[in-house]
Amino acid sequence: MDQRVAWEETHKGIIWGPNPSNDFLAFMAGSYWGQTGLNFVDLGAGTGASTSFLATKGFKVTAVEFSKSACRDS
Repeated sequence: MDQRVAWEETHKGIIWGPNPSNDFLAFMAGSYWGQTGLNFVDLGAGTGASTSFLATKGFKVTAVEFSKSACRDS
């Protein structure tokens, strides 16, 4: 199966929440707490929960997503 088709099928079957995962939040807190002026690239950004979180914390973020349906759901 084409990877593009596989991801579209996967994305359609999941309800994505508006918040990043607890694992992501713990990693960010442990690695970047208190730092400023950082730039991030969110590869596989999905509907943008992690991207939005980082942007609200003042970081510059570039989001990259392969799935058209993920981008539509954002």
